[in-house]
Amino acid sequence: MATTDVSYKLIDSAEDLRGAIADVKGANRIALDCEGIRMSREGTLELVQIGIEGKEEVLIVDIRTVGTEGSQVLQELFEDANVEVLMWDCRRDCDVLKHFLGMDVNNIVDLQLADTLQKKHMAKPYIKRKGVEGYPRVVGLRKTLQLLSETDETLHRLTDLKSAVSITEVDWTVRPIAHEVLLYAAVDVLSLFPLYTNLVCPASHSFKNLLSAASMEYSSLLTSVEKLRPDYNLFFSYIITPGVLCPLPLSGSGRTCPACCRNYPNKPELFYNHCRVCGEMCHVCADLYHRHLKKNAVKE
Repeated sequence: MATTDVSYKLIDSAEDLRGAIADVKGANRIALDCEGIRMSREGTLELVQIGIEGKEEVLIVDIRTVGTEGSQVLQELFEDANVEVLMWDCRRDCDVLKHFLGMDVNNIVDLQLADTLQKKHMAKPYIKRKGVEGYPRVVGLRKTLQLLSETDETLHRLTDLKSAVSITEVDWTVRPIAHEVLLYAAVDVLSLFPLYTNLVCPASHSFKNLLSAASMEYSSLLTSVEKLRPDYNLFFSYIITPGVLCPLPLSGSGRTCPACCRNYPNKPELFYNHCRVCGEMCHVCADLYHRHLKKNAVKE
């Protein structure tokens, strides 16, 4: 797949957005991704990319120029309970959409969670390090594409394309937006539909129900936090943290890990790490935090 095979439409006015979204009405499934600086409520939201099932063109919405009217159009689409929204690690995207545009994305299917729960394609799917034994090993989108592309031609072409358009650093605030940057923004959205076909379509009905519930819980991990910790990035960007959704129940004692904000079960003392530095952090977050302290100590 050459870069010329990627089709996108840059939308920079509310009128154009309303016309483009009219073509989406009736779709059962869309793919969603966002780009910005620091990708949280403390950063900026610059672009929203929308893929439509059955169509090869990606809609790239310039949030700076579509205004309040454009935001309302997006809200109607993303909060439609009849439309499945495919995302990859929805936490940051949902946080920026909530705090900048005031919307809660509905009916999310997070494919990072689907990949975490499946893990059929990995030789060593579970972590064996002390303190986090049994947690699923989580990898990023690029690595998942590489692993699955060995048996899927479409994903193989998308993996090559993602490598071809890779950009080390992007300043999303620069206007006009370069063609190479728009290609880079479009590719991730294109990959979500074949990933869904590989990871979710063959799964059982019970797995899909679990994934749906976990995805919505996952989406609220940042949006439900009133004030972000100064070191929130350590916990929400690290690749093994999504795994705790699997062994820990989603509700129970009413007490939460102070780092990742996930709920503890009825006997929280069995799940959090007893140490003066970490307090009541869960084992995964405590492990990450100690490794972070050790890494910084070595640098100093």
